Amino acid sequence: MSRSALSPLFVLFVAGLAAAQPAAPKPALSAPPVEVIDRLAKSKLVPVEPFAGAERAALTAAWKARSDPKAKPLPQADATAVAAHLLAGGVSDPVAIAKYLKAFDALVVEAKTATRDAKTPREKADALLRFLHKGVMAKGYVAEQSSLHAVFDSGTFNCVSSAALYYLVGTRLGLDLLGLSIPAGFMVAGHAAADLLDGKARVQIEPTNADGFEADVKAKRPSGLIAGPQPDRTRGRDCDGYGLAASAASNLGVTAATADPPRRGEAIRWYAAALALDPANALATNNLFAEFSNWGVRAAKTGAFEEAVAVYAFALGVLGDGEELKNNHAVIWSWYLDAEFAAGRYENGLTVLDRAAKAVPDESSFRNPAKWATRAAETAIDTDGWAAGLAVAEVALKALPKPAAEGIRDWRDTTRRRWSQSLLEKGRVDESVAVIAAGLAADPDSSQLRSGLEYHTVDALAHLAKTKGVPAADAHLAALRMRFPKELKTVNAAAHAHAERAIEKLNDGKKYAESVTAAGEYKEFGADADEMTGIAYHLWARDLATEKKWEDALAKYAEGLKAAKPGERLRNGFERTVDEWADIAIDGKKWDEAIRIYDAGLKVLPDSGHLKYNKSVCEERRGK
Repeated sequence: MSRSALSPLFVLFVAGLAAAQPAAPKPALSAPPVEVIDRLAKSKLVPVEPFAGAERAALTAAWKARSDPKAKPLPQADATAVAAHLLAGGVSDPVAIAKYLKAFDALVVEAKTATRDAKTPREKADALLRFLHKGVMAKGYVAEQSSLHAVFDSGTFNCVSSAALYYLVGTRLGLDLLGLSIPAGFMVAGHAAADLLDGKARVQIEPTNADGFEADVKAKRPSGLIAGPQPDRTRGRDCDGYGLAASAASNLGVTAATADPPRRGEAIRWYAAALALDPANALATNNLFAEFSNWGVRAAKTGAFEEAVAVYAFALGVLGDGEELKNNHAVIWSWYLDAEFAAGRYENGLTVLDRAAKAVPDESSFRNPAKWATRAAETAIDTDGWAAGLAVAEVALKALPKPAAEGIRDWRDTTRRRWSQSLLEKGRVDESVAVIAAGLAADPDSSQLRSGLEYHTVDALAHLAKTKGVPAADAHLAALRMRFPKELKTVNAAAHAHAERAIEKLNDGKKYAESVTAAGEYKEFGADADEMTGIAYHLWARDLATEKKWEDALAKYAEGLKAAKPGERLRNGFERTVDEWADIAIDGKKWDEAIRIYDAGLKVLPDSGHLKYNKSVCEERRGK
């Protein structure tokens, strides 16, 4: 992903129990979850216990069966499936698993008895829900109680554990059930539930409520089953029992991640277990991405950059689709580089830069030492002012290899120009020119600084003329000419532009006499003493010509030619005006009138070869 500048940091935050669960198009992990945890344990990045024994075997089998589309479907309510739910809730001891399996089998026997009078799947499903709430789930709802074994121990449940128990027992009784994982919505928590498939019909079941069979129908009654906003089932994702077990494991990961202090290794281990049980579980995926992302960001913010880049390198090695992580990886390297260059650790900074270029080869800035030196200088400007930033750049010029020098010098010259302009904006004219002078002394051939001098000249003269009068601007111009003899052409061009603009502004406002007076004051701004006066008269006369006041226009040119040495602008303007007036007569073939007009012009400019020639042409055509 080639970028001219690093993208903003994308930080994932650990999703809570109510986190949204968009569909995941493919498994998040590029390696089996048990292997991911093995690698994490070997990396020593964080203490984590590898999967072992029955837990490892179960998760390996589940991953293999569920990540391969061609694999045979897993049984949903046999001992292996129930054991998977127990493992997802934190029970890994074989003795304990055997105890809960025995309790589960006993519960199934009781459920068969409780539902034996049911004549249809719907009646059985309803009766089963009431039976569970009357017995094993009699102690009620507890928000964080996601684990299957805890239902047997405490009689409490939440949406995940109640849906899992209902699904397992119901499936064992022969009901055709689907799990449902519903993402959070506006003011509505995420949710897990179950549906009964009865022929072509799909019956909604709310396992958290004893009266939850046909929950959608009952909720519409005046004394509805459930009050308040409800999860939107249309946004839910169908899943089987293993998907519900994965939700339980993911919730335990959230508990570990949000503990104080966070139990990071445990959280990652739970998310990996969830993805072994359900590789497409987006909630576990989001939380796993979040854990790695936040871990790296927090490490970097404390200055632990080596840990941060190692975390991202590990995450990118095991996560199948990590575009956000790739972006964060680049940003973490940029933070690392900023820290090294800002501290003046240039040798180490170059080493880090080389590592960053290899780690993120698409990021062009990681091949540009000057960028990081100038970023450090910009930071110094923000903290301590312009001079401090330029001082950082000077040190970097001496410390970094020659290829970086050009970029740093360009930044230095541009920065001096920015500094000069900022001073001008505050009316600090002398300080502004001092910055440009210092820059040109260090880099006489800088086009940036020459442009900066031009900008200063135009704006400083305008500021002084407005605030202190033209004499003050005149004095500053004289000082500039003395101070920058090698840049005299630039200074004079800028001065000329300012003066001409000032005269034009008066002319545009029809203040012709004032423009002539101003031209006298601006005489030092032109190439000679008469140039500005000539400009004022030329603009005045041209306005008259535009209004077809030909005699007045020629009279004004004549006045200007007497007041100022006949320059090219006045002469050309006068000849043009005579031609424009004469063209009117020529178009009507009034040759005598045209000749009269040229004679009037020659009285003012008797040496004009242009007017003489045009008069002769008219005389020739009159004779024909």
